[in-house]
Amino acid sequence: MLGTQLYELLRPKYPEVLEVLKQIPEVNPLDLQKLDERMMKEAQKGNKVEKAKKEMFKKITTPLHGLNIGQLFRRKASIRELPRTEANSKRSKNQPLIGNGTTENDPVLVNLFKVT
Repeated sequence: MLGTQLYELLRPKYPEVLEVLKQIPEVNPLDLQKLDERMMKEAQKGNKVEKAKKEMFKKITTPLHGLNIGQLFRRKASIRELPRTEANSKRSKNQPLIGNGTTENDPVLVNLFKVT
């Protein structure tokens, strides 16, 4: 986590970083003290120690994290039962698609391109 690495680099030179973290709303001072002690110990290296540091930092900075944009406007999908509609047949099977277009009601392709 980038935040953990930044804290680890900046904390020895700039003690004000701890004061900035104290300004986070709903932060537990004991958790902050534990994090600071773990970060200042440079002798301990290992996956478990690094994971513990990351988890503590994440716990402290959780109030700063916002919600995912996809979760902000999430609504439950509701599908209503709609009445069944009858589909109209487009053309009868005996009627040709291309005809001579002699009548206006004749649904043939010739009528589509007829100049009126």
